[in-house]
Amino acid sequence: MDMGASDTLWLSGSNYCKWIHVRCDAFDNVAELLLDNINMIGTIPREIGLFDKLVIILMEENHITGNIPEELYSNRDLEEVMLYENFLSGTISNKVGDLSKLTHFAVDNNDLHGTIPSTFGNCRNLVELWLYENNLSGPIPNTIKNLKKLEILGLGHNYLSGTIPTLLEANPNLYELYLDGNNFSGAVPCYDNGTYLDVLLVDCYIQCHCCTDCSN
Repeated sequence: MDMGASDTLWLSGSNYCKWIHVRCDAFDNVAELLLDNINMIGTIPREIGLFDKLVIILMEENHITGNIPEELYSNRDLEEVMLYENFLSGTISNKVGDLSKLTHFAVDNNDLHGTIPSTFGNCRNLVELWLYENNLSGPIPNTIKNLKKLEILGLGHNYLSGTIPTLLEANPNLYELYLDGNNFSGAVPCYDNGTYLDVLLVDCYIQCHCCTDCSN
């Protein structure tokens, strides 16, 4: 990968814990890659899977192309994956379900296609899931209802279809839900669980008496 002006300080010397944009833990394991908004171009290398103690990947707001490599999902300690606002293509691997510690996964504003993996339901620590502004298709997997800690779910502006599952009943901590700009049918299953969403956005043709706004 080419990191523009930062490139001269990358891979300089043998101690990677002193590389710019890298943070290590107390045992000199690479724990954080802080590569956000640095005009980085190129693809995510498969070697990212070698950092087996990696906790945070911040690569958002760059010019990264290509697929999300399968090797990224082998980092089982990952808690945050931020890849939004790039030019990523390909699909989201079913292996995302192996990331049981994952709390934040944001790949919005890319060019990803395929379906939403049902294995997201295994990521029971997820707090924010952003898949907004891609080319994803198919239904919302019912396994999303397993994510009891989920607070924000951004699925808007894709090509998703089918009916909308009972997310409001199943996810009591959810306070922002973006479903607009898709091809859903039926109605939003509203449920009074004693909590109120700050944002519940759908297309105006969808029946929803608990929505905060709709999009034409």
